[in-house]
Amino acid sequence: MEHSYEACRAKAEELIQDTVCTIGLGARRLTDAARRQMELADLRAEVNACLRELGELLYATHTGTPTDSDVLLAKMQEIDGLKARLRELEGDPVIHLLCPRCGREVCPDDVYCRDCGEKL
Repeated sequence: MEHSYEACRAKAEELIQDTVCTIGLGARRLTDAARRQMELADLRAEVNACLRELGELLYATHTGTPTDSDVLLAKMQEIDGLKARLRELEGDPVIHLLCPRCGREVCPDDVYCRDCGEKL
C-alpha cells in the first residue's frame, strides 16, 4: 500500500512540474507577444510623427519657405526604413524593387522614382 502511495505521489509531483513548466512557457509567449505589439505600436507612432513632419516641411515650401530637397529625401528615407521594419515585424516580406530607368531602389507603394522621376 505504501508503495502505491509513493508512486502516486511521485506521479503527482511530475504532473505538477510539467504544469508549472507549461504555464511558464505560456506566460513567456504572452509576454513576447505583448512586447512585439508594443514595438509595433511604437513604430506606427513614429511613422505617423515622421509623416506629420514631412507634411510640415512640404507645407512650409508651399507657403514660401522652401525646404531643401535633401532634407525631404532624408525624411522620406527615414519613413521607408520605419515601414520596412513594420513589415518585417508584421511578417510581410520586405520586397526590394528597382527603378527600371536608373536602378535605384524604390518602394512597392511608390508611383514615381524618387531619384529620376520615372513613372513606375
